Amino acid sequence: MGRPAVQQVAGEFGERGPEGPSRSGPIGHDPARAHACAPPIDLPPDTKWVKHIKIQSKLLTAWWGRPIYLGATVLLPRGYDADTARRYPTVYQQGHFTLNPPFGFSTDSTPETAAERAARLARSAREPGFEFYRAWSAPISRA
Repeated sequence: MGRPAVQQVAGEFGERGPEGPSRSGPIGHDPARAHACAPPIDLPPDTKWVKHIKIQSKLLTAWWGRPIYLGATVLLPRGYDADTARRYPTVYQQGHFTLNPPFGFSTDSTPETAAERAARLARSAREPGFEFYRAWSAPISRA
């Protein structure tokens, strides 16, 4: 008879997993101590272009028995500050937790080094954040 699946995976590395001896058994979880794992997050200041939103989730708060918040970083379109009632198209970029603006947006005009360029291109093929900022903030040409 074969071993349970968890042990088979650990068995690929002998009786040790890649991080050390394999362990099995129940996993404990204490919701009262869950906050100890994740410290509070300080949001960066908002700018003309980037707003940070923090919303308390009623559903998750009820589940965990303590306040749980969801966050979003919003990249505002050119002209939003002049007409906040106007409806604008929306693009959602879903990923793991980050406080950085979407799509690498940056008002920092410092040229990237060769190493920074190589790292950016290894992650994605998108343009540098400042180039995106210039295109995002430029007036629309009506040709």
